[in-house]
Amino acid sequence: MAEWLKGHAKNYWPYKPDEFDPASVAFDNPKKRFQNAFSQP
Repeated sequence: MAEWLKGHAKNYWPYKPDEFDPASVAFDNPKKRFQNAFSQP
């Protein structure tokens, strides 16, 4: 995957997985996101 990333996503290379901070990820409304992802039409 890192080799693919190197050639396709220049903004993300070099890949530094230790710099990712999960606490920095915020979702607007988790219940609504869950419903959108898993509800049937």
